[in-house]
Amino acid sequence: MDVQEAEARRLAARVGGRAELVDVRTRRLSAVLNTPVARNQRLSYNFNTELRYGREEQVFFVEAQYTLNAYQSPASEDREADDDAPFVELSFELFAVYDLPSPESTDFTDEELQAFTNTTAQFALYPFAREVVHQLTHRLGVPPLTLGTLRIPLDPSEIPPRLQPSDEEPSPREASRPQRQRGRGRRAPAEPAP
Repeated sequence: MDVQEAEARRLAARVGGRAELVDVRTRRLSAVLNTPVARNQRLSYNFNTELRYGREEQVFFVEAQYTLNAYQSPASEDREADDDAPFVELSFELFAVYDLPSPESTDFTDEELQAFTNTTAQFALYPFAREVVHQLTHRLGVPPLTLGTLRIPLDPSEIPPRLQPSDEEPSPREASRPQRQRGRGRRAPAEPAP
């Protein structure tokens, strides 16, 4: 992570301390099933977000445009326009309204409002976007797609020292803790203790 992301969170904090989310609406929604999905086919997707903000007196609003293209083969960075076409195309726009109740709320800078949009508002809208994607893919008759967790990397200076990774060998106590695996898939059944 670069310094800009840490600075964005710092700038967003002043707006976040005063803004109150009062409404989230769907402004536009489009779902296209280009081809039926084959059973037991591995699916991949590309999910993109564009954020904009605006304000009027003591109201601040965020527009988030989302697009998702799902493929029946793994998506790659070098996918060209004439490669496999997506079997599902989703496009939708969510609109969040924030109340800025105090008079000093009108003195936010554009940098603060943009930082709030890119951090706090993005995290506030993401569960709504995840629900739209899940519901639309289900209604199209394809395996419901669940978007993964939204993460914004932290600068090492923002992580408390006790939580920072180290190059040291783990203590015997830490080494005996079971390791959690991340990713999708089925859990293996628990094995009996010896």
